[in-house]
Amino acid sequence: MIDRGFVCLAQNNQTTDYVRLAQLQCMSIKHHMPDASYTLITDAAGKQTIDHSWFDNVIELSTDWAKDQEWKQRNDWQVGILSPYRQTIVIDVDYLVLTPRLNQLFRIQQDLVLCHDNRLMYKPLESRAVIDPVWATVFYFTKNKKNEAFFYLVGKIQRNWEYYKNFF
Repeated sequence: MIDRGFVCLAQNNQTTDYVRLAQLQCMSIKHHMPDASYTLITDAAGKQTIDHSWFDNVIELSTDWAKDQEWKQRNDWQVGILSPYRQTIVIDVDYLVLTPRLNQLFRIQQDLVLCHDNRLMYKPLESRAVIDPVWATVFYFTKNKKNEAFFYLVGKIQRNWEYYKNFF
């Protein structure tokens, strides 16, 4: 397992080439952090359309839970399972990195950090009695059993949203 890196999930839809956006994002990260490792997670169609030379790793989703949907959020939870890194910064595909500031997240002594805005203001999730709305464009996690259980739970909720939406 690689120590640390950036991960992005990108799947194209009818109107947007998100895989191409991932390549541009990777370029922006590598420009500001040349030693950074970047992994793209995508579906089979996305894997066929990209220039693999830009990415350190390309991982294909084994199951596409959003296959028939225009908005691909039902696969987001898989990033927590498929990341090849001990420490991972997950970035939405439409976010360009214009400074090396995101490296600060690797120094945080927390298992899971959700950023609250684009200035990287964050609060540890586990210390919160109530979870405030967060800016999920960037988040950080370490690979461990607790986070694995968290991502599987998020996946269960996302895959069964019609059932769970009535509880909250």
